[in-house]
Amino acid sequence: MKRRILFDLGHPGHFHLFKNTIEYFKGNPDYQVFITTRNIPIIRALLEASNFAYCIIGSKRNGFFGKMFSVLETDFQMLLFVLKNKIELGIHCGIVLSHVSLFTKMRSWIFDDDDDDVEPLMVNFSHPMSEFVFTPDCIKRKTKRAIYYPGTHELSYLYDGLERLDNTPVQYSIVRLVAFNGHHDSGHSGLNEQQLIQLVDLLEEKGNVFITSEKKLAGRWEKYRINVSYEKMHRLMSGAMIVVGDSQTMISEAATMGVPAFKCNSFAGKLAVPNMLEREYELCSSYKPNEFDLMLREVETVLNRMDNIAVYQGRLNRFKNEKINPTKLMVYCIEQWELDFIRIKDYKREEWLSLCSNIDLCPKISPSPSTKSC
Repeated sequence: MKRRILFDLGHPGHFHLFKNTIEYFKGNPDYQVFITTRNIPIIRALLEASNFAYCIIGSKRNGFFGKMFSVLETDFQMLLFVLKNKIELGIHCGIVLSHVSLFTKMRSWIFDDDDDDVEPLMVNFSHPMSEFVFTPDCIKRKTKRAIYYPGTHELSYLYDGLERLDNTPVQYSIVRLVAFNGHHDSGHSGLNEQQLIQLVDLLEEKGNVFITSEKKLAGRWEKYRINVSYEKMHRLMSGAMIVVGDSQTMISEAATMGVPAFKCNSFAGKLAVPNMLEREYELCSSYKPNEFDLMLREVETVLNRMDNIAVYQGRLNRFKNEKINPTKLMVYCIEQWELDFIRIKDYKREEWLSLCSNIDLCPKISPSPSTKSC
C-alpha cells in the first residue's frame, strides 16, 4: 500500500523548499505524491518547468479580509481534495492543511522559518492544529510541537551550490524589490524610489545592474528588469557581485550562496534567521530604511574589495559545516513514518549532523512518475 503524501505550496519559496523532497519521493514506488497550490503564475511556472503534476486549490487574495476569505474558500476545497485522495500526510508552510487535519485522518507537518512575533495568524491558527512544527534552531517557539533543527529553508535547495548561468556579464549586481503584501508585512516598508536611484547609480559604477520586483516599476527601470525564467533565478544570483534589496528570502538565498547580500527594510534586526546569518556568520547585512546612507557606504566598501569571493566562501563553508540540509531531515522523517518524535525533539546540533550525514538523497527510481494530477 503506497503512502499518500500531499505538499501544499502557497508561495514560490515553498516550491524551492520542498522540490528536492518531492523529486525524491516521486521516484519511490512506495509513495504517491500529490501537489496543490493556488493560481499563482510563478509557482505554476516552476512546477511545470520541473514536470510536477499539480492541482489548483482555492485562490490567493491580498489584504487581511481578502486573505481570510481565501483561507475559508481554500479550507473547504482542500478538505474535499484530502478526503477524495485519502491523503495520510500533509506537508506545508501555511494554515490550510492544519485546519483540514482536524477533520480528516491526515497528519499535518509545518516547516516554518518565521518568528512567532511577526506571524500571529500562524501562531494562533496553524501551529496548535498541526502535529509538528519543524523550525530552525535559532528561533524559539511558544508551541510545544516544535522540532528544532540546525539549518535554514534555503539550505534545502542551495546546500550543494549552483553553477553560474551561461551568457551573463562578467560583473553584475542584482536588486530585489518586494510588495510587502503578505499577512505578516502590514506596517512594514523597504526601499523608496529615491533610495533606489542612489543604489542603482552606485552599483552601475561597477557593472551591469538587474532588477527583479514584485511591484510595478516606473518606466525608467524597465531597462534593468531581469529577463530570465523563474527556475534560473538562483543560478543568476550565484554569479552576482552583490545582491541588495528589501526582500527577506532573496537576501537569505544570496547569503546561502556566499554572495555579499544587503537588506534594507523595517524588519531589520527583528528576525532570528537573518540575524543568525548576519551576526554569527557575517554572510549578510541588514539596515532599516532610515539607515540607508550607512548601508550605501557599506555596499561601496564591499564593491571595492578584491577578496570578496574568498572571504565570503570561507564564511559560507563554516556555515554549511555547522548546519544540515533540511531535505535530508524531511526524507528521514517521512521514511521513519512511525518515528518516535519525542526522541528527536531533544536532538542537539551534533546529533542532527551525524544523522543527516548518513542519508542518501539519490531517489529510488519508479517505472513511472508518482506525482498525481487532478
